[in-house]
Amino acid sequence: MIILGFDPGESTGYGVVDTSKQSEFEDPIGCVVGKGILDLWRGVEKLVIEYRPDKIVVEKFILYPGKASAQSYSPLLPVQVIGVIKYVAEQHAIPCIEQPAHIGKQMHLSDELYAHLRNKHIRDAFRHIAAYVYSTGG
Repeated sequence: MIILGFDPGESTGYGVVDTSKQSEFEDPIGCVVGKGILDLWRGVEKLVIEYRPDKIVVEKFILYPGKASAQSYSPLLPVQVIGVIKYVAEQHAIPCIEQPAHIGKQMHLSDELYAHLRNKHIRDAFRHIAAYVYSTGG
């Protein structure tokens, strides 16, 4: 199964994992196929066309009351990015799974994989992929 994961925001991290291949990093989430940063949402459809994922996993945006004031006058870029990702997923008939941030933050990546993924947003995208894979068993 090919899974495309996103950490949405102004710098949107993404990762692609093919769970049917052996991991190059001895990590049970599968083989790292692609990784990078998108400028907001530009390139989402290109990634979908290039990798033809079976599932898309994206970090869910939740505006908690304690943090709402910090978002005053904000354009809520992560919400816009999520909307585009969900739209592209629907256009290509790909299931899109949203996960709260804490689900991804709880995932541990192997030391080798963590070192290979040098950007925080890319790491978060892979954590969400890993959380999905572990929660579904495969």
